[in-house]
Amino acid sequence: MQTELSATPAALGTTVIEVLAAEAPAPPAPAPPAYPTYKESWLALGWFLLVALLVTAVFFGVANLAALPPRYSLLVTLLAGDAAKALVVVFLTWYVGRARLRPLRLLAQRERLGVYAVLLLVAAAQLPLRSLLHRLGLPTWGMDAVITRMEQFPLAAAFTICVAAPVLEELLFRGVLLPGLLRNYGPARAILQSGLVFGVFHLNPAQALSAGLLGLLLGWVYWRTDSLLACMWLHFLNNAAAWTLEQLPAFRRYDSVADLLPRGGALVFTLAALLGLLALGIWLLAGLTRPARRAASAAAAAPPARPA
Repeated sequence: MQTELSATPAALGTTVIEVLAAEAPAPPAPAPPAYPTYKESWLALGWFLLVALLVTAVFFGVANLAALPPRYSLLVTLLAGDAAKALVVVFLTWYVGRARLRPLRLLAQRERLGVYAVLLLVAAAQLPLRSLLHRLGLPTWGMDAVITRMEQFPLAAAFTICVAAPVLEELLFRGVLLPGLLRNYGPARAILQSGLVFGVFHLNPAQALSAGLLGLLLGWVYWRTDSLLACMWLHFLNNAAAWTLEQLPAFRRYDSVADLLPRGGALVFTLAALLGLLALGIWLLAGLTRPARRAASAAAAAPPARPA
């Protein structure tokens, strides 16, 4: 009997500990990684291709019902491409949800007009430098013929290239994709990945390399400014300058902006001057801006799960 009584307090203590352990709140589950991970950024490109195929099929179906002449096929393709970009932004925003996706925000908390002035200098310097890639002779997979056909619809082409592309592509790549990549991987890897996906998005080797370099610059600008509008402005300046030059009669005998650059020793001095202007613009931007702290604060509030 004494043995049984002496065992009772130990048993009771064990029971109390078990009850308290059962009632203690479980540690919070780690928050899911921000959208996207590396894999999801490539899947986003796949989503765009799928949406583009579906939208193009619908647009051409409507065009056939309306009995549009075949010469309007390019116009239908341009409109379908713009619609697909807009729809994939809406779809990803809905599909991913607020838990993993930062709400789209056009302006930084503090916009600086000086940033937009400096981006004029950056745009003017980077365009001829990137145009030198044309001399590599990379295949365009028919894009040159498409650009030539765009001259049949100058207003629609100008809208697609100079307005729709800067707005919609920045919403997708720097609005939807880059913020999550920055939170998951830090600025260097995030900007590199977003630039790579942006280049592949253009679907031909010549444009992919050039657009990839532009994507790196746009990603850096977004990281420094936290402003989609600043990225749209730089993207617009680049596209509008290239499109305007294409429309000038004096430019029609040239294949690219690179053909306007001098040859021989003068080319070296020209490139040095352009690189100096680009470096000056980046230095001025770095002085006017500072990287947003959103990734650090968000990570401190809820540690994300390790992204794939």
